[in-house]
Amino acid sequence: MTHSHPFVIERGDDGEERSILHDHYADPFQLENVADREVERVRDLEREVYQWCARIDDPWLSTSGEVTPGATA
Repeated sequence: MTHSHPFVIERGDDGEERSILHDHYADPFQLENVADREVERVRDLEREVYQWCARIDDPWLSTSGEVTPGATA
């Protein structure tokens, strides 16, 4: 999460992951997912989340079923 863009990685029951990004200033009620328009920001935030999960050995990462490049402990 950034101060201006709350960020979530959601995993469905089928294991499929979806990134959700909101622009807090333009959409304070977080009604519109802008992840498709902010591809580079989403990629950077995803990398940061996966690296953090690996660093703290978060069990969520082990259930994702994928290895993320650049994720180091």
